[in-house]
Amino acid sequence: MKRRWSGVWLAAVLIFLFAAMPLWQLADWRSAKKGQEETAVLLYQVTLFQMEMMGNTVTPKNIPAATADLEEWKRAVYSAAYAHERLSMAAEGRMPAKLEGLDSLLQWITRVQVGGGRSLVKEETELLRQTAALCTKIVSAYGRLMNDGAAISGSASGELKKTDIELAEMVKKNLK
Repeated sequence: MKRRWSGVWLAAVLIFLFAAMPLWQLADWRSAKKGQEETAVLLYQVTLFQMEMMGNTVTPKNIPAATADLEEWKRAVYSAAYAHERLSMAAEGRMPAKLEGLDSLLQWITRVQVGGGRSLVKEETELLRQTAALCTKIVSAYGRLMNDGAAISGSASGELKKTDIELAEMVKKNLK
């Protein structure tokens, strides 16, 4: 009789474990999802900081006069573009994958610097002045991109995309 009851208890415990396992996995899945959202919020804050650093460097008042002076702009634009790309991967498609305008500006700066140390010509200085104004708009839109609840603002996202496209087109005209 004792053996029979131990077998029944063993079967009951196994049935309970098999029934409880999906519930445990569901709870674990929900907590992992929450962790991903928290990660995206923290990464957004880091990216916003990089954007603000770019906004402090790439300004109409801080236009470089020579190719050697473009290095500070290049580092700021690269850091902002890199951080945004990582954030967009973490946000799983909820924000623009790449900021083509920043990538184009980075490519243009590199191309100008490859030509060697020289003073920038008037057209290049004017392009930098125009791109600085657009970068200021990008930083402003980025500041409003995510609210406290980790939701992406549609209007700020639209403004960011529009300004980025405008920046990309402007710079690409000068890459040819």
